Parts: sequence; structure tokens; C-alpha cells
Amino acid sequence: MIFLSHSTSKLSDVNDLLHIGTLGFRGEALASIGAVARATITSRPPEAAEGFSVENEFGRIGKVRPAASRPGTTIEVAELFRNVPARLKFLKKAPAEMARVSETVYRLAVSTPGVEFRLTQDGRAVAHFPSDMSVRERISRAFGRDLREELIETKATAGDMHILALIGPPARTRADTTRMLFFLNGRHVRDRTLLHAARHAYEDLIFGRRQPYVFVFLTMDPARVDQNVHPAKLEVRFSDSGSVHSLVHRTLRNALTSADLAHPVDLPESPPGPGREERIRDAIGDFLGRGRPPERSLFAPGVPGAGRESAGGDIGRAVDFLQVRDTYVIVETDVGITILDQHALHERVLYDRFKGRFLEGAVAVQRFLTPAVVELTPVEITTLLSAREELASIGVLVDEFGEDAVAVRGLPAAADNADPLRIVEGLVERLSGERAPTREDLVENLLATLACRAAVKGGDRLRRDQVADLLSAAESLTHAHTCPHGRPTALCLSYNSLERHFKRK
Repeated sequence: MIFLSHSTSKLSDVNDLLHIGTLGFRGEALASIGAVARATITSRPPEAAEGFSVENEFGRIGKVRPAASRPGTTIEVAELFRNVPARLKFLKKAPAEMARVSETVYRLAVSTPGVEFRLTQDGRAVAHFPSDMSVRERISRAFGRDLREELIETKATAGDMHILALIGPPARTRADTTRMLFFLNGRHVRDRTLLHAARHAYEDLIFGRRQPYVFVFLTMDPARVDQNVHPAKLEVRFSDSGSVHSLVHRTLRNALTSADLAHPVDLPESPPGPGREERIRDAIGDFLGRGRPPERSLFAPGVPGAGRESAGGDIGRAVDFLQVRDTYVIVETDVGITILDQHALHERVLYDRFKGRFLEGAVAVQRFLTPAVVELTPVEITTLLSAREELASIGVLVDEFGEDAVAVRGLPAAADNADPLRIVEGLVERLSGERAPTREDLVENLLATLACRAAVKGGDRLRRDQVADLLSAAESLTHAHTCPHGRPTALCLSYNSLERHFKRK
């Protein structure tokens, strides 16, 4: 009966609808799977001498037959969508689909301690979660080894609701919410109430739109939650969402405010040696060059871009500057005062220069004599390797290296000694989004990462000629008002606005 539409083993009477505590398929799921694949179920109770099996071949259910098997139940699905070509063509390449399978298995493994999970691909072991592995160990194996020591664990109870949370420090963030996972009564769910409560707990602790690492396990009376509002039971509806939000927010916030969130830093044994300024100057010279003075003023008020009228900004005057905290450069121009973020502006200059080289098709690759080994989670490895060809086309050469690492064999020559780990992490983060990135997306991410790594940093002291080089290069850009990540590069105060402020007009 399990292959029949609307069949279920969860319910004995109608009241069971309000107390669903099992984790099995939705009633009609196996019927739907059997309609578009060759599905076989083999099962043997522990006390039985033999097992039985039944096959559903694209909607045609066969007879129940005796079968040799070990105690337990096996469900095998093959030739998915063979009879539905329109659906089949929308399946992605095997590595991409494997990444989705891996993510599903890891969530199951994290939410169900005490159950052993093994994941294999083409006979190769991808991941193994023994039954005696703790929740913390499972999270670190699935989503990053360093999470084992970083995660802050906290528990709380409110009435019949219990929460166990393992959360990352504010310094550990991602660009997306794929590592904000919520489990209700042992099942992974997506819920706006839970997501908002967790984000609110980190409010004012993380920068911009970055997202924290959050693993929340909630248990409560099933009668207080509707688990049938989504076909795959991913979404739920709480009878009292306010109390749920309050418990999650309060528990996470208390854990964060009481934890030691100081970010450890390894200080060098001795101060940097001589030659640092020379290296900065050489880097700027190499990447920016020394062009002729521009004909237009980049920082004049008005519409951004190369088409605005010249305000007579003179680079010779602009290099009379004041550097504040070795991060901001204040310069005088013909039209006012400009405050520059030296890193953001240099980053934009480098980004546009690198992008021009890529668009010209001149992607020179620097191959490493010794590959750089980067440790990643199994999901991240699968995700990265699924885009190996696209990455190679933009100059990033990666290969599999054991079960928990990849070997970076080459990077674009423009990377100029950039850290392979930072580049790979950025690409994995981009590839892990809900929408599969195009080659253009990967290029944008790679170039932004390279520019950020190569640009002068806040804290680097600049000289007159270095500021002149930076301004000269920036003048030729069509868009110099933000860095590739969207941060502003300059704040302009015109003389007119200053005179109005000080009541001179």
C-alpha cells in the first residue's frame, strides 16, 4: 500500500493529524516517486526469517515477492524522470545534483544523533557519521572542522518548549543564510519567525548583510505547530509564534552577550622589517601605472561617471593631503574637500583594471610548483568541483585532494600571491547560493576577491606620490564612487556647502 496515492503509516485516526511525531515521507511522496522512476522497496522485520520486496516501475506496481535481505528497509530509486523528458532536461550535472544530495544528508545527520549515516558516490565514501558521534562533531564534519571549537552552545526551556543551540561567534559569517539551520522536533524546517529571531540576536554584532552560523534544535508539543503547510514539510506554522520568537532570540542573545567574543590574533614576534613602504609603492606602481594627469575631476559634485563637466580639479593640488589614522586621505581640490577611503578606492581601481584584462581574454594563469591544499567540508568540495570547468576558464585550477581538501594548482597571474584559501572560500560561498552562478558571476566574485587582497589596506601609510598615483588612476574610471562590494570610496564636501554651513553665504 505504500506506493498508493495518499497512503500513510503515520495515522491511526483523525486525532493523529494534530500530533505528528514521525519523520517519514509525506503520504503521497513514494507514489509520486514511483510514477517517474523505477522504485523498489525491500523490507524485513527483525523477527522474520526472510524479507519481501515490491517494485513500482513508472507507475506500474508489481507483486510483492520474497527477497533475501538483512533486517530493516531499503528504498532504491533508479532511472529518475526517464519517462518524463521535460523534467529530465532540467536536472543539473551530476556534481551539482550530488551537492544537493549531500546537503540533504548532512542536515539529516545533524538533526538525528544516534543514527549512523553513510554517503557514497560511485563507490567512493563521501561522508560517514557514526551513531555515537555528537551533534557538535556532526556539525563540524558536515560544515567545517574549525566549527567544533568555535561554536557557542546554549540551552533553555520555556514551558513545554526546549531549545538547544550551537551558534558561531559574530566574527564567523557568510554572505547567505545556508548555515542558519533550524530543526523542529527532529525535522529541518525553514521559518521566517525562527530566521528573524536569530538575525535579531546578532543585531549590532555583525557587519552589513553578513549572516551568522546558527544551528537551532527546538522540541515542543506537536499539537502547537502545523507541519502540513508545505508539501515537503519545510515550512511550519506555530500556534504562538511570539513565544517561539522570544525563546529563540533571548537564548541566542544571552549566549552571545555572556560569551568571550574577543577575536584571537597571532601577533608577530617582531615588528615588520624595513621595506614595507617600498612594497606598497611598488604594488601601486605595478597595478596602477603612472598615466598623464586627467582632464576631468573624479571627485567633483554631480552625476558620477566620465561624462560630467570638468570642475578643474588639479592633481597637482590634490596631492596636498592629510592622512587620518592611516586609513582616510583628505585632499583639497578646486571644488572642495574630498575624504577618501584608501582601501576602497584602490580596490575599485584594481577591480576595473583586472576586469579589463579578463574581457580582453588575456587570462594568464600562474601554475604553482607545489599545489596549495585547502581544507573544505564534503559539501563545499562537491560544490567547488561541480564548477571545475567554469573555474578553469577564469584561471582557477582545482582538483580533488583526499576526502576533505582540494588542491589549488593555479590562480590567475593577476592574483599576485593572494591567499588561495581566501579565494577558494569566496568562490565556494558564491557557488553555494540558491541560484547557480553564471561564469560572469564567478568572474565578478574572483575579481572582487583579487582586488581586495591586492589593494592597500587601512593602516598603510601613504606618501605624496602614492596618493597622486591613486588619484590619477581613479580619474580614468567611469564609476569610482563605490568599491566592488558596494562600500563608498569618497565623501565630498563642496566649498559651497561649507560656506553655507558656516553662514558665509
